[in-house]
Amino acid sequence: MSAMRMDESAFLGWVRRRTDRGPGVRVGIGDDAAVLAPLKPGAGWTLKADMIVEGTHFDRTPAPALWGRKAVMVNASDLAATGAKPRYVLLSVGLPAGSPATLARAIYSGAHRAAREVGAYIVGGDTCRSRDVVVSVMMAGELAGRHPLRRAGMRAGHEIWVSGALGDSLASGHHLSFRPRLREAFFWSRITRWAV
Repeated sequence: MSAMRMDESAFLGWVRRRTDRGPGVRVGIGDDAAVLAPLKPGAGWTLKADMIVEGTHFDRTPAPALWGRKAVMVNASDLAATGAKPRYVLLSVGLPAGSPATLARAIYSGAHRAAREVGAYIVGGDTCRSRDVVVSVMMAGELAGRHPLRRAGMRAGHEIWVSGALGDSLASGHHLSFRPRLREAFFWSRITRWAV
């Protein structure tokens, strides 16, 4: 990010000072890759990656902290759908040349708060220059001995339950601030018979 109005090393130091070191993190932010220890014997992992892009998933009007929040929460929501508890986050951010350091910090702060809200820890990531703002998250979720829930388990005659209103998230005002249905997903993962 040398072409931006910020120093990448300074930003990395800023991030490191504000990031909690979660359980099982042997090597965290600042090295070539994170090193994680298993949290529980027999626990399985579910991995999910998603990104949000300026002009497609958000515009410049809302607070940038919400962009970081949304990038974390969409991944947490997908992990919850499999019955996995969010644990670790890799956060990567692309920003246009000349972006102020405050923009990167706001995105990170929103992502950090969202990660803590769902019980996860940011353990690494990347920064780069891009034409538009891009926030990409890879998240690891712990199955903790449960079987994953999968779409493939659905059969004709099964019921589909929803835990909230379906419809236009933009009209509802929750497009960037929705809450993943973690509690509901974990309840369902304990009682379902078609997890495979």
